[in-house]
Amino acid sequence: ISVFNGTNPEPISTSTVKEILNGIQSGIYQEKIKWVRSALPDKIEYTRRKKTLPAVTFGCCVRYRGLEMNPQNPKSGPQNLISVTQLIALDLDHLGDKFESVRKTLQSDPNILACFKSPGGDGLKVLLYSPGIHTKEDHLRFYYAAERYFFETYGLKIDPACKDLAR
Repeated sequence: ISVFNGTNPEPISTSTVKEILNGIQSGIYQEKIKWVRSALPDKIEYTRRKKTLPAVTFGCCVRYRGLEMNPQNPKSGPQNLISVTQLIALDLDHLGDKFESVRKTLQSDPNILACFKSPGGDGLKVLLYSPGIHTKEDHLRFYYAAERYFFETYGLKIDPACKDLAR
């Protein structure tokens, strides 16, 4: 997967899903996350700080994050996709007082590879695996299937921005 310095669209390195998840679990990002969360409830400052967090594209490895053609950015386009991982990362935002019960429920779902707290602290990042993902179009189909599954099974809505393979 590609690793980025904040919202910079050019990756600084590559890593494995296992390395990133081990880093999250070991608390390697904990101090930076605390610093970001300390800006709440000031949404503007929180957003500014959040943009400095390390970022990864769990769904793919890319040369540059812009997979769609953008006439104003000559670096953008489908040629940036190096490989897909067959993973999709979903965001469940603003769970509020349902956070703990949703986390416990999802951690027992055999379809979920990993589930961890989002930078804001009141949402979850969820990883799903599908051996059928080989293209951007496959990723989009899997997103819609996951969206339906989470709504029908748990009554949860996932962030539609997760449709983007290089998010």
